[in-house]
Amino acid sequence: MSPEARTDFAQAAAKLITANNDISLHIIVVNKLNVEPHIRQDPNKLYNYMVKLLLIDSMAQHDSISFTPDPRSIKVESGNSLHDYLQTEL
Repeated sequence: MSPEARTDFAQAAAKLITANNDISLHIIVVNKLNVEPHIRQDPNKLYNYMVKLLLIDSMAQHDSISFTPDPRSIKVESGNSLHDYLQTEL
């Protein structure tokens, strides 16, 4: 994203959250240089793991979740999709 697009997104997200107190925004950042090489070889594996770290505790507090991940939720080399992985962790 361009810097302008990032700013626009951040401002729109802030307005959405301010207007809707039932919406929350979760963010996680990883320094990929600190990630083991075997995990970096499959970017979906890292993505799935980071999503788990970010959301698993919040998800565990609910009986039902509507979750719409981006296309990186496809199966990793291990054969499990993000949905399968989160369901197993929960």
